[in-house]
Amino acid sequence: PPGLAAARAELPAVLADAGDPPGSWTEDKGQAFAVHTRRADDPEGAFAALRGPLGGLADRHGLHLEPGRLVLEIRPRGVDKGVALTAYVEETGAGAVLYAGDDLGDLAAYDAVDRLRERGVPGLLVCSGDEVPELASRADLVVRGPGQVAALLAGIAETVRRSS
Repeated sequence: PPGLAAARAELPAVLADAGDPPGSWTEDKGQAFAVHTRRADDPEGAFAALRGPLGGLADRHGLHLEPGRLVLEIRPRGVDKGVALTAYVEETGAGAVLYAGDDLGDLAAYDAVDRLRERGVPGLLVCSGDEVPELASRADLVVRGPGQVAALLAGIAETVRRSS
């Protein structure tokens, strides 16, 4: 989207004007980008310092700012992980869905899995950690971090391999 390209181009100046908090970093997600502050010298301070300027950047370009756990994501309005997940399931004809998340931005995907379940598609909601109660309370399974998500997926893959 044009607004996203323009916001990406303006981002370095916005970060510089906000003091470019040491340790913060930018992630390009294709249809979105995010500024992470969890590795910043002062993660909460960096988050607070960047929230307003990044909100202004999003507004100027007709985009949405989605705050998360020490991350600020800018994306087109109406586009979220739930929209992407639903489109992927429909494009691939997936017969089941496992979605693992760890932040507030994953709630839209959790909603999408619930809607898919209503349509008869089996789904499993996994929360990687319990730091975000809104997510953990909705999960079918809560594991301790990415390592346990990887172990879960490896176990599922092994079970599928054995049964094939």
